Amino acid sequence: MRSFDVPDLTAPVVIRHMQVAPATIDAASSAYAESIHQIFLPDDPSITMRDQLFVMLPGTNNRAQGFEKISLLAARAGYPVISLAYESATHPNGLCADVIGADAVMACRTAVWTEKAYGTDVTAEYPGDEPNSIHGRLLRLLQYADAMYPGIGADRFFSGNQVLWNKVALAGFSQGSLMAGFIGKDHALARLVLFAGGCDAVEDASGPILAPWCTEARATPAARTWSVMHVDDEPEEDTAFAAAFGLTALGPYADASTGSPSYCTDTHTLESHEPTDSPHLSVAHDSELPVDGNGIPTLAEDYYYLMTAP
Repeated sequence: MRSFDVPDLTAPVVIRHMQVAPATIDAASSAYAESIHQIFLPDDPSITMRDQLFVMLPGTNNRAQGFEKISLLAARAGYPVISLAYESATHPNGLCADVIGADAVMACRTAVWTEKAYGTDVTAEYPGDEPNSIHGRLLRLLQYADAMYPGIGADRFFSGNQVLWNKVALAGFSQGSLMAGFIGKDHALARLVLFAGGCDAVEDASGPILAPWCTEARATPAARTWSVMHVDDEPEEDTAFAAAFGLTALGPYADASTGSPSYCTDTHTLESHEPTDSPHLSVAHDSELPVDGNGIPTLAEDYYYLMTAP
């Protein structure tokens, strides 16, 4: 059992909220223009600030504006927070649809993820580039924030033209969780938080077939990785992801909906049983995330655990 304190998450706090369109920073960052960077900055003496940046990556066709509740919770935990607008409007399910052969399809998918993450031109199936990649968008936003608002300390999180991933608590939902998991393979993140996903797989008659990179050595260890899924949202696939990342070896799934807070356990994997008609979106998206009468996520204490547990 873990002794883990959670503050009063209903207490009023001051959190500044800003929005920046990617193309305002760099005209070349024009892909999926409907998605706009969201910045949340704790500005309250009751909040102990963290020297880490919390970055939330949206899912497929999700705009960065759709994760305010998760972002506010992370800001309450003392993080400066970015809900990052990147090119999340496409997916390899469509981009690689004409590729023939199981190995070639998996290679295509991995190439797309690589290009989305870093902007490296590795496949003709995806017209990505560095200004529209996750690294490119995040770097430009940090450089912009440092120039426009030097007092917020954005320079702590990049050096020259590189994001300092070791100071980033990277989170994501759905496709965003896959991208976070992919980046966590390559870089030693401060923390990795996966909402409804984390790796790539294709389905066949025997179940999910994981992408080879899912089981490769990871720069971000299981000890710094947490995940949450909904029990009615492809549990076999999510369980396979968690096992591949070494999370289930650290403890069993904890039912976050029992009323017995999951932060009292040593688990790195939570399972929501919240009533919902949209189990996938209910894990993180503002439109379906269950909340109480005060607008606080019903699993706020459990999510706080994912964001802050040592």
